Amino acid sequence: MVKPDSVFKTFSLFLNDMLGDKYTEALDKAYQILKESPKEKLRKMVGRKIKEIPEFPQLDKRGFVESYQKPIEDDILAGYGLFKITESRMLQMDWTGGHYQLPLGYHFRNLDRILVTAREHGIIDDTHNNTPGQAVKLLAFELIKSANKYDGEVDINKLKQVIDAKDRLNRVTSVDTGTVASGAALKSILYRFRNLHKDNIPVFIMQEGNYHGTDFFQQYLRGMWQWMFTNVIVEAVKPNDIDHLNQTFQKYQNGGKEKVAAVIMEPVLMNNRAIYLKPEYIYRAKELAEKHDAVMMLDEIQTGFWSPDIFMANELKGVADIIAVGKGLTSGFSPLAYMICKKYLDNQDQYSSISTNGNADMAALAGLVVLYSIRENSSHIQKTGEYYMECLQDLQQKHPKKITGITGCRHLAGINIVNENMAKKFHQGCLDQGIFLRLQTYKAGACTIITKPAVIADADDVDFVIKKLNAVLDIIS
Repeated sequence: MVKPDSVFKTFSLFLNDMLGDKYTEALDKAYQILKESPKEKLRKMVGRKIKEIPEFPQLDKRGFVESYQKPIEDDILAGYGLFKITESRMLQMDWTGGHYQLPLGYHFRNLDRILVTAREHGIIDDTHNNTPGQAVKLLAFELIKSANKYDGEVDINKLKQVIDAKDRLNRVTSVDTGTVASGAALKSILYRFRNLHKDNIPVFIMQEGNYHGTDFFQQYLRGMWQWMFTNVIVEAVKPNDIDHLNQTFQKYQNGGKEKVAAVIMEPVLMNNRAIYLKPEYIYRAKELAEKHDAVMMLDEIQTGFWSPDIFMANELKGVADIIAVGKGLTSGFSPLAYMICKKYLDNQDQYSSISTNGNADMAALAGLVVLYSIRENSSHIQKTGEYYMECLQDLQQKHPKKITGITGCRHLAGINIVNENMAKKFHQGCLDQGIFLRLQTYKAGACTIITKPAVIADADDVDFVIKKLNAVLDIIS
């Protein structure tokens, strides 16, 4: 055996070497403008092309699958706070929280500072084994504290009681994304059902227009891949229709082979016109789930980290047996999600819901920054969100022939437009004005503008956006 004379090469590599000199120059200038300009000045610039930013060669998206190429043509160059600059050099206010996952906006100062400091101290990015670092273990406890604050803050003494209790959300599974967290929750539900009911057929009671991720079974629960699955029943109930909910459960109360395994709800159906599920409806679902010895699951992948109580489950008096959280947990730094469940649902084998990125210390640090920031700003989030909804309702009253309704809860709001043609005009008009929103027309009957501004937004930001929306509504027909 000949010992090789070989050394792994180290070499100088810089950002502009990879992205190009002209792109890096434009990026630096755009970020400088966003970071150094007062918010009042940036608002005045929204909707304008920033000519001080040099032009640069732009790459197209032809290498992506066709479905990815369609939605937005003008991609992002730089972002800071609520604002972003596109590759066409237009300054926009992002009123979707970076497509629903940046509760703290772009480049939140505390988050950036903590992550840079962590690298200087040698904290690792990730380790794919059961040797989590301090940040990962701390985040697990902080998530448990956050999921149990519905009857008061959880201090160190109460945390010990919560960890040992049978009726508390006190076990977590750390995974990559919301889809995986939702899948892990579904697996725990199915493990329990199999242990209790052997070869009986599980029934999942869902909401019409639900969305719980992009894996096969989650998509089956919303009507896709019907030819792939047998021995499972999916019942889609009408949101907020208690009679329909009662009737659906009644179908399975006579002890037949089909038994209800779980009722699954998103507190706000962001993929179905931002419908807000009323508390009395959710409480009734919980009563029926207990009667049928079924699991109550809340999918908080969208609503989590936008509530003044961190999770909307806390606003619902802790009704959930299991919740899935993700998306906004790290405010865009790196994918990280969790299943949080009661002890009796801690029933999976070691590799049932294993995650490659389950021990990501840097991502966990980002999650801790998000949790601490929301706790410190709970009152601000509550007041701003309620003010935003009041302003949207006033907007509807000014334009009753164009807006058919306002849906959602606080920041998670839908503006329902009278028809698809006008919705498209409204959406384009908002983009032209520099207000970045999402248009939802792929659901039957939906002509909805979906909004989810970062929780750092204040009342002045709300006033600014409402003024822009009103101006667009004044001119479209």
